[in-house]
Amino acid sequence: LQASKKLVAATGQQCLPLSIDVRQPQTIAAAVDEALKEFQRIDILINGAAGNFLCPASALSFNAFKTVIDIDTVGTFNTSKVLFEKYFRDHGGVIVNITATLSYRGQALQVHAGAAKAAIDAMTRHLAVEWGPNNIRVNSLAPGPITGTEGFRRLG
Repeated sequence: LQASKKLVAATGQQCLPLSIDVRQPQTIAAAVDEALKEFQRIDILINGAAGNFLCPASALSFNAFKTVIDIDTVGTFNTSKVLFEKYFRDHGGVIVNITATLSYRGQALQVHAGAAKAAIDAMTRHLAVEWGPNNIRVNSLAPGPITGTEGFRRLG
């Protein structure tokens, strides 16, 4: 709610505060339904959910690896698929997947996040080819480390 208020104040635009778990398609579907009820359309989806922390692969638990994959990769697929089914298939749209440069070369302490982001990069290319004929543009953005952000503070 606070982030929504900040966005409204900064942009002068409407913002509908919703909370979802990208690992649970039913929460995504409910949020999309509410957004469509409020705005009648959705033009763009930005997939930016991520889980990350520094950890050597030898100390990384099986559950920790799975959790990052579930949030980053499965969450990106879940959200994209729900939007495709509920709106984009018939109306077109834009999907932007936020990834990271972690998968471009090996990096210590990041096997979980690097693997998740590599999968998102591949998914982006596949969905762009498959959904392009439906007037859906699918791209990714890998900004790299950004100073002054929470992620940089924790991981930088």
